[in-house]
Amino acid sequence: MKTILQVALWVGLFGIAACKEDPPEPLVNEPDDFLFGADLSYVNQVLDYGGTFKVSGAVTNPYKIFKDNGTNLVRLRLWHNPVWTKEVYGEDGTQLYNDMLDVARAIEASKEQQLKVLLDFHFSDT
Repeated sequence: MKTILQVALWVGLFGIAACKEDPPEPLVNEPDDFLFGADLSYVNQVLDYGGTFKVSGAVTNPYKIFKDNGTNLVRLRLWHNPVWTKEVYGEDGTQLYNDMLDVARAIEASKEQQLKVLLDFHFSDT
């Protein structure tokens, strides 16, 4: 019982000491910013297989479409082991999707449109 009381007191003292520090700076946005996001994890795959994104009939960069319509944050999934994406396309499926290279490509496209990125790690592939 004495040990539990000592641990509780130490935790309380550390908690009080931590409260005296200034709060950390926000990592993603200012406190008054509103984040309006979209999951664009499949955009590269859609584009690679001939899909197009259009505005008024004109083919347009999908990241630009979202930026122009108020999106300021893109969510991207990074799969642990996305070999299943190769299996979906049979023998021709040599491209992995939602792996490091694909996500880096999507991050670059997002940054070109001044969009913030939320990287979502998926440790399960099914």
